[in-house]
Amino acid sequence: MASSPPSNNKFDIAAVIEHYTDRTVPDRGSGYVKVSCPTGDHEDRTPSATVNRSTGRVHCFSCQFSGDAIDLIQFKEGVDFLEAVKIAEAITGNVIQSRSDVQQPGGRKPPGRITDSGRKDGAVAGSRRPPRRILD
Repeated sequence: MASSPPSNNKFDIAAVIEHYTDRTVPDRGSGYVKVSCPTGDHEDRTPSATVNRSTGRVHCFSCQFSGDAIDLIQFKEGVDFLEAVKIAEAITGNVIQSRSDVQQPGGRKPPGRITDSGRKDGAVAGSRRPPRRILD
């Protein structure tokens, strides 16, 4: 089984890859390790993916898959984020005590609103730029 997950990641990417591929991910300390693609979408004669245990990320240069343990589980299982977290808990044995510890991707702040965005002449409030001409 893989080593314990790094402190900055919730789930060990190597353990998830080993679960889906039945191949061990070499532990060479920090940095990238070459492995065969964990998605299984294409054949690999030589390793086409890299795994970085310290960042918890994997990237395949053949199929362009890139992500963390949750992304890989979502890809392989076709499940949503919270279901993937449950599967990751079962695979790695790292149980999240509170669901508030897990943030769904896309937790960005909504973009700021422009106050006069609905103006027909295209002018922006507070701008020195003249209004745009609208062609009919």
